[in-house]
Amino acid sequence: MVVNQISEVLVKRRTELIEMLENNRDSLDLEKQHQVFGAINELELFLHTLDYYQKNSTEGEDAVRLVKPPMEEESANVFYRIFQGIKGKVKRN
Repeated sequence: MVVNQISEVLVKRRTELIEMLENNRDSLDLEKQHQVFGAINELELFLHTLDYYQKNSTEGEDAVRLVKPPMEEESANVFYRIFQGIKGKVKRN
């Protein structure tokens, strides 16, 4: 599955960044250390998100598919009906 391959690549990259931070801490600027630490945190957050959706996926059975209904004048939302008459009167820069 593609998600598993993505997870493996992200775990490998996170490990590389952690090793770089641990081994080169003295030679890296403080700003660069913060950037690496932020990248590690972002990778961990993304991995947790992937893990969550893999555990809670509902493929096949009772999958919810969200589709936007066609926009018709009589079924248009309230804001569309309110601003429809004003749209032509507003001047653009």
